[in-house]
Amino acid sequence: MTAFQKPGNWYKGNLHTHSTNSDGLYSPEMVCLWYWTTGYDFLSITDHRTLTLFETPPNPSPVLIPGMELNGDDERAGGGYHIVGLGLRDMHVQPPDLDAQGAIDAIRADGGLAVLAHPYWLGHVTTDLTHLEGATGLEVFNYGTDVSINKGDSTYLWDGLLDRKRPLLGLAVDDTHWKLPDAGGGWVMAKAAECTPDAILAAIAGGDFYASQGPEIHDFRIENGVASAETSPVRTIAFMSERSHGRAIRSPQGDPITSAHYALRNEHTYVRLECIDFQGRRAWSNPIWLEDMV
Repeated sequence: MTAFQKPGNWYKGNLHTHSTNSDGLYSPEMVCLWYWTTGYDFLSITDHRTLTLFETPPNPSPVLIPGMELNGDDERAGGGYHIVGLGLRDMHVQPPDLDAQGAIDAIRADGGLAVLAHPYWLGHVTTDLTHLEGATGLEVFNYGTDVSINKGDSTYLWDGLLDRKRPLLGLAVDDTHWKLPDAGGGWVMAKAAECTPDAILAAIAGGDFYASQGPEIHDFRIENGVASAETSPVRTIAFMSERSHGRAIRSPQGDPITSAHYALRNEHTYVRLECIDFQGRRAWSNPIWLEDMV
């Protein structure tokens, strides 16, 4: 059962943001206010190497999820790493001398979820990341690095890891630093019974979300060997799978489409959905692994 079939409500959130507690230009309070007034339901301020906490949470504010961006050197991971930890409890500063696997382990030991940050911006290739264990997902789209140097889209790297049976989830984030117009360009829509930190974190851990720059995914499921999707009006609905498998569906007249179907073959091991609107903005579902449906 995918998130689209489960009960609950959809909540919009950003899970990578910076404030003046590291290298952002806005105070934590200003960050919360911007996301609240822009219509976000939840937010994680993920300052570098430090956990941003409030003595008194701002009011109004999105629901806050404690987070931190850990970074360091690791030749095995291509020379350097950045990993976002979400839902941290007791880790108020980054422990010293961590390689990438050590950072993931430290996040998990503190009850958090580890997300590989902006891998394209870091210059990662697939083999830099295949040895890592325990990460929940990666940033398939990072708006900040897209605005700054056009290296925000890590879809190719995500597919390479999925092809190698690394079942990572795909997130879209802002990575806002407030030095450029880098806010509000990538988010996740999480399906949960309520908008609380625990419920949102459970939805992220369970893959009950999709990532977007704008388009909406209303349904994505597999029944009787057929993958089906319903979306907001878009130009393209693509069923993505390993290597040469999959199908992109467009209206032959160039009109918007809102639904598509794709009959699966025995060669498929997973299918994920990607849709593109007429402004070129994308939305990404998490993969459905066919072996989980047996």
